[in-house]
This record gives sequence, C-alpha cells and structure tokens, in this order.
Amino acid sequence: MARFAYVRVSTLDQNEDRQLDAMNALGIPADRVFTEKLSGKNTERPQLQAMLAAVQPGDSVTVESISRLARNTKDLLELVEQLTAKNVEFISIKELIDTKTPTGKFMLTVFGAIGELERGYILERQAEGIAAAKRRGKHLGRPSKKHPKDFANLVKRWEHGEIRLQKVLGECGGVCPATYIVSIHAPRVGSDPPDRRSRRLCRVSIHAPRVGSDRRRLERSTSGAGFNPRSPCGERRL
Repeated sequence: MARFAYVRVSTLDQNEDRQLDAMNALGIPADRVFTEKLSGKNTERPQLQAMLAAVQPGDSVTVESISRLARNTKDLLELVEQLTAKNVEFISIKELIDTKTPTGKFMLTVFGAIGELERGYILERQAEGIAAAKRRGKHLGRPSKKHPKDFANLVKRWEHGEIRLQKVLGECGGVCPATYIVSIHAPRVGSDPPDRRSRRLCRVSIHAPRVGSDRRRLERSTSGAGFNPRSPCGERRL
C-alpha cells in the first residue's frame, strides 16, 4: 500500500510549508506529495488529476483539511467517490476523517456542507462590506497617483520629441501608457473630439518607441490601417 498526499494553496503568494510539514511528519515520501497553487473552485487542477491517476487500489490519500481537496460539497463528495471506487482510502488530518469507516464517510459529508455554508457567509459579508463602503463614498482599490508638479512641462517636452515616453512615465510614478494617455488626451464631458494631431500622438504613445528607434517612422507605421477614429484617442484596437 502506497501513501499519497495532496497539498494546495489558492494563490502564488501563499505558503504551503505548513501542509508539507504535516505530510513529512506522517512519513509520506516527498515524491508522492502532489502540490499546486490554484483555486479550489473546481476540480480542473493538473496535480489533482495527476494524483487521481497515480493512486492504485489499496493506496491512501491524505490532505491537511478537506478544504484543500475541494471548496464545495459536490466536488468533495465526487472526488472521494472516485477514490472509493478505486478502493483508495481518503484521510483528512484536521477533521479526523477516514473513509474506511462508516463514521468517517458521514463526517465527510457534514464537514463539507458546513464548510461550504461558511464560505457562502464570508462572500455575503464581503459583498455587504463593499456596498456599505461605496455608500459612504469610500474609495476602493489602489490610491490614485498624482501628477508631478511639472507635468505640463513634461508633456510639452515629450510632444516635441525632447524626451521619451518612458521618462515621462517614470516621472509620473511608473504609470502605464494607457493611464498617461487618458490623463492628457481623453475628451472631457461636453468637449470637442480630439483633433488629428492628438489622435496621432496618442497612437505614438501607446506604441512607444524603443531606445534607438525613429519616432517619425513609428508614427507612419501606426497610421492608416487599424486606426479607429471612434475610440477616445483613435488608438489601435489590439
């Protein structure tokens, strides 16, 4: 009988060491521990599927918690059913579940349903908190970056070809080209559409020249085909 383990965290910045330590303490070989950093919203996970294909009758699969295997009761029960059909034992450390026993199978269903209910409550409270913050006028997301004091001068120098776009973006706190375009070319409510020169500058800014390239050659390459006069700055739609 071979012992396997499945370890999962939801995002790349989360750490799986705690789960790996638990598997190591149980004596499960590292080459039989399947690890991945993916959401558990569904069962389309490469390492999970690889584990299901690797186990043989008489083997066992251990997880630190049932939430590591699946995030909803339906997926949890279906995965365990697949293991049971292959005569593979499923063990959850946290919930003390072992599907070799009738009590273990019953507790698996109960814990799975409770976990799904709690996750539903968390999402509901999160949505209510966001709605309340919006009603109070609280800004959500990253704080807006402010223009430098000499922003107008930077724009003028860039438009005259004295400095490159990357220099302007750096002085503006590292904003992306699209944000820069909106700040200087996007039409305000009730204003006239941008003129041909503004649209041309907008196209050039999005396709910012690399070091050593020719600005005029790039401007010619971005004119004509692909130009969309109905978009705010007439830029290409990629």
